[in-house]
Amino acid sequence: MSLNYSLGDYVSVVADRLTPEIVGDLELSRIRQLTDKLPGELSTFFGFECPLDTGRHDADFLFCSNESERQAGLLANPESFNNLPDVSQSAAWQKVHEFCKEWQRPGSASNSHLQNIWLEFDVGQSLPPWHPSIFFGLDPAEYINPEAMSHKVLEVLPMIDSDSVAGERLATLRQVMQSLPEGAHIFQVGVMLSRKMPAIRVCIRNIKAGEVTTFLEKLAWNGDIDRLKHQLKRFDGSFESVDIDLDVGAELGQKVGLEFAFGNTPSTLSLMTSFLNLCVDDGLVERRKADGLLAYNGLVHDDTNQDLWPAQLRKQSALIGGDMVNLLACWIHHVKIDFKPGETLSAKAYLAAQPGRASRSDLLRSVEGAVTTS
Repeated sequence: MSLNYSLGDYVSVVADRLTPEIVGDLELSRIRQLTDKLPGELSTFFGFECPLDTGRHDADFLFCSNESERQAGLLANPESFNNLPDVSQSAAWQKVHEFCKEWQRPGSASNSHLQNIWLEFDVGQSLPPWHPSIFFGLDPAEYINPEAMSHKVLEVLPMIDSDSVAGERLATLRQVMQSLPEGAHIFQVGVMLSRKMPAIRVCIRNIKAGEVTTFLEKLAWNGDIDRLKHQLKRFDGSFESVDIDLDVGAELGQKVGLEFAFGNTPSTLSLMTSFLNLCVDDGLVERRKADGLLAYNGLVHDDTNQDLWPAQLRKQSALIGGDMVNLLACWIHHVKIDFKPGETLSAKAYLAAQPGRASRSDLLRSVEGAVTTS
């Protein structure tokens, strides 16, 4: 299948916002090696997973697809990936194709209950061929009834991994779902198809910071609760929300990830800055990397450098109207801190990029408003 434009075209547009301290030149070329072969229509929301450890400049790549924009159809069709080597021999890709075929089928569990899927590629420290891990997100309507939500997770998960809802792993997964605080919900479930990992990843949202340690104690997590509690207190006031990532196998995994997000309000940049300053003080990130992360935030539009934008997208915006421009919104989606018994804390930043369009007059007003209120 020929590509009108690729996800790599978008990566080229956003590359100037990725400082070498965040993603090195070699590492960015690996991401381009993958994304140049992925159709641009696959996603309108993608990003980079960037370790913040001193001296590391690699990054993984991930993108979101949904069925309403017909992106599932592209993922279901192996011909969409003819440009990628070894796709036809990849068990992980085959599972993605089959899952997305079912996602498209009216009346199927995935068609009825999924909001989106994410594919993640461990590009940072590996060589091609790169195989995807897959995460699925439930429709928010499913969150209202915890029992129904649990049922849907158990209905959809075997479509990716038939062993995921059996034996001791099923018992552990049920324990997690039954222990959720009131109002909390599972918003993403991941199967690490690209890794030799016997666990699945469960991501929990809408949990209050004060409920995190109680929840983990209820699950009998064998990590350092006091250290986790201290870190939450340390970051208090510098984030808007926290999510929890758990690895679920025959027993609960030792590693727990806390995802700190900063919202979308006038105080967002202030929260990001405060949080990263604390990370610098605690040795979780170098100052140069923290500054690079903050510099990533912003808008890129095709008036700034038209040559970087895919010709197909420029034609589409011109047909809509002469005042329209393509743009990419770039921001720090969240920072994840991993806690594992006997190991130092580690941090990763997840940088988001979302293509869209806006009128030049709206862009001008937003800039004028930012100058007026700064």
